[in-house]
Amino acid sequence: MANSSISAEAAFPTFSSKIFWATIMVLPMLSLALPRTMGFAPAIATIILVLVSVLLKDKRFYIPRLEIALYCGLGIIVFSGLYWAENLNFALERALKISGITLMGLILLSWARGISLPKKSFGGTLFVVVYALFALFLSYEQKSGFQITSIVLDQENLTSEKLNRSFVIFSLFFVPVLFLIKNLAYEKKYKIGLMAVVFTLSFITFWVASSQTAQLSLIVGALFFFIYPIKNRILFYFLSGSIIVGFLIFPFIVKPAQQYLENHEAISKNHIIWQASIPHRLEIWSYSADEMMKSPVYGHGLEALRFMKADHYMKTARTDNVLHSHNVALQIWVEFGMIGALFSCLLIFYILHSIWKTENLEVRKLYLSVFMACLSCSMTGYGFWQSWQLGLFLMLATFCVTIGRQYQSNLK
Repeated sequence: MANSSISAEAAFPTFSSKIFWATIMVLPMLSLALPRTMGFAPAIATIILVLVSVLLKDKRFYIPRLEIALYCGLGIIVFSGLYWAENLNFALERALKISGITLMGLILLSWARGISLPKKSFGGTLFVVVYALFALFLSYEQKSGFQITSIVLDQENLTSEKLNRSFVIFSLFFVPVLFLIKNLAYEKKYKIGLMAVVFTLSFITFWVASSQTAQLSLIVGALFFFIYPIKNRILFYFLSGSIIVGFLIFPFIVKPAQQYLENHEAISKNHIIWQASIPHRLEIWSYSADEMMKSPVYGHGLEALRFMKADHYMKTARTDNVLHSHNVALQIWVEFGMIGALFSCLLIFYILHSIWKTENLEVRKLYLSVFMACLSCSMTGYGFWQSWQLGLFLMLATFCVTIGRQYQSNLK
């Protein structure tokens, strides 16, 4: 999410700017109702913008060399893992998707950093309105037993997890929407009123959600946006170091944590802990850590866990096989071992360093809050390489860079 100063002469034509703005606003709105579209969103947005720029004979975009190097490093690690992958065909398909989505995302981010942006746009207001309306929709559906969703999908007896992906997307856009409201061209009293409405609806949606990942992501994002002292260099470096160290040691602390919970029955049977699926997660994390120890240097290959069997039946998870670790640190360790973990730490350091270099404190706070919300999501929820989630993170980064640059331009 790093800022990149590009001269006015290098900015894109006004028509390209409008197309870019519309694309960045519309695709996330669509994803609230159709989460899996996020897997295609970076590619769709990039193709649209490439076609527009070609028609206007303006093909300029710039990807920093370090980001190209990181992309190549990711490709080397992912494709090298094919040699020892548990299922070559599936791993190859996933590797191609990962490389395509991330490349499209990098190109899209390059546009976000360099394209000229409208100071006032109806799209921002529309996004906030759609977000608020979707909060009502999610709350109603969750409490009514998915009455509308059942009719649309022509399915009955939908489970409480049916809209979890939509809840996750909703929670990750909570902070950007608040930031967007601050940047709308309205009087302060109207902004406060709009923010109060969004807060209220978001709280209701948060309360009825069955996805603990969505709830945690929203809480973490909000805490960093409203409370974290963004100017404190020492605290920022401490946070960055803690994340990197945590990523490296996480597989080695899971087993003690699980044993502690099992040895304290009063804690392990606590309703809140069970409701939050903590014993379930710890059991899967412990299994993932055990598998990692069998190949700690280079791992088992991309998406290995879904084709592996545990040595014992997991009583809480009620299975001897899982699709993924429900934790990005463990997933990287299992699939790519220490090599992948060290590369991931390098990538995390680059992102956090780029955030710290952002001079405007409000924009820096936006970037950090969203990054921490995404990190919380990837540490507790879905498989990291799922196309919709990978595309979501890249689209979210592009969205934040776009509204962050617009905010800064409006201050000038």
